[in-house]
Amino acid sequence: MTMETSPPKITSFIHYMIIQNNRKLEKYYGQNPNSQKWTDMDQVFMLKLGRLALKLLDNNRSVFYEEELKEYSLPVREKAWWSGLCAELARAIPKDKPVFCFTHLSFLEFMAAHYIFTFRLEERNVLDQSYRVTELFKEHSLVDMYRKAVDRYLSAPVGQYDLFLRFLCDLSMTLNYGLLRGMLFPHNAPPLKGLEDVVRLLTKRKDSAGPERQANLSECLRQLEDVVRLLTKRKDSAGPERQANLSECLRLLTKRKDSAGPERQANLSECLRQLEESED
Repeated sequence: MTMETSPPKITSFIHYMIIQNNRKLEKYYGQNPNSQKWTDMDQVFMLKLGRLALKLLDNNRSVFYEEELKEYSLPVREKAWWSGLCAELARAIPKDKPVFCFTHLSFLEFMAAHYIFTFRLEERNVLDQSYRVTELFKEHSLVDMYRKAVDRYLSAPVGQYDLFLRFLCDLSMTLNYGLLRGMLFPHNAPPLKGLEDVVRLLTKRKDSAGPERQANLSECLRQLEDVVRLLTKRKDSAGPERQANLSECLRLLTKRKDSAGPERQANLSECLRQLEESED
């Protein structure tokens, strides 16, 4: 996928995952496909698929075998098929062992990012090799997760984690996270904290990255205007220290606006106008 190509919409992948699982529940389990709450079994199944996807991505692979499904307790002839998220590849020789893949390479990267994002359920940052347990919903755990992800992206061959990092950034947005409420997250789960720190982290990494990385990191920042709207709402009740942080975000957004396209410049200009007015 070239940088000139528009990135896949994260909401499409979320809807695809939800719809496919609901169809499985309706067809094979007789459940209501419109149910907005999955069972623990459904949640665990998606996490296992995501963990498998992350393993494939880390090893720069696109296919997997039956023994790997068994490693994650994923029955080959049951849910891996019925979910519609995986498929078996045609075999040149019938006696060859079955070979499987996710329905699309970009969906593999989405599932890997989705698994990482669910550290909020597992109370740990799964990108941390030490699997250090952290306090659930701790403010700095979000930026810690993104720091680990960006470091992994920058140390890997160019292109290996491009979509993965974009999806991980998109999943932090309130709208997309809301699509998973009642399914992979509780309806009353608190909102994400520390988005301002993530913005600063990505901006600094982009400024110091090589040209072959900057385009993708810029794409990771494409929803900055949504973050600004969030900052604008919070600013009125902020103390002096918080005000300083928001002012720093304003500076970073001004810098981003200067290099954005015409359509995105208009959105960023409006967000900047609102934030500047709230500073007066």
